[in-house]
Amino acid sequence: MGSRGEENPYYTYYDEILDMFKEYNTTISLGTVFRPATVCDSWDDVLSEELTVMGELVERAYDKGVPIMIEGLGHSTMGNMQAHITIAKTLCHGAAYRMLPMATDIALGYDHISAAIAAAVQCGVNAVLCVSRAEHIGLPREEDLEEAIIATRIGVHCGEISLPNADLSKDRQMSITRWKEGCKGDWSCAIHPEGAKQALERYDRLDDQIIQCSMCGSYCGIAAGISTAKHGAKASLQVLAAANG
Repeated sequence: MGSRGEENPYYTYYDEILDMFKEYNTTISLGTVFRPATVCDSWDDVLSEELTVMGELVERAYDKGVPIMIEGLGHSTMGNMQAHITIAKTLCHGAAYRMLPMATDIALGYDHISAAIAAAVQCGVNAVLCVSRAEHIGLPREEDLEEAIIATRIGVHCGEISLPNADLSKDRQMSITRWKEGCKGDWSCAIHPEGAKQALERYDRLDDQIIQCSMCGSYCGIAAGISTAKHGAKASLQVLAAANG
């Protein structure tokens, strides 16, 4: 572009590219270039201009019946995410928005945690990319990616259950099972069942019949609390009966 003084060929031949995507029934993804590269960045005119152009490209894709999504919002404080995503979706006519989350810049070596925290912020995004601990360091290993996917799924789930009419069925199942069978709960409804099972096996808790967790032992509030609660309820009824003569 610099040497020839010509526009980006993907922009120049965008309509032809859309025709190919339509022929092969493929979704096109437009990635933002000027999205925040650090949480210290703020919204600026360059980003607004880019998203305005992307909005035009979205409309042209709509006109040809080609599915399209936008990838954006890299580094951003949790307080700025809502504004960034809302403006981006507005300028891009509500196109599906894919988020690359990063809530802080100083989680070097632990960026999967920073990403999981950011993924919990529900701002109307349609997809969340996982970030591994190898981000900013090098290419991730297989185990890095597995860890990143699990961490991101936990973050997304935390955000989803904070929404109105959220599906709490698995959390409820875990809580009920813990109340009945002890703190190990029901590993089959965990975010990562196989990992939960392996953790229980590691601590010799998978098949035991111990109601108490390993922290409290015989002082477990769940086991002791059941009989205490029944006794307390009976005592309360006796007091009410006495008060009513």
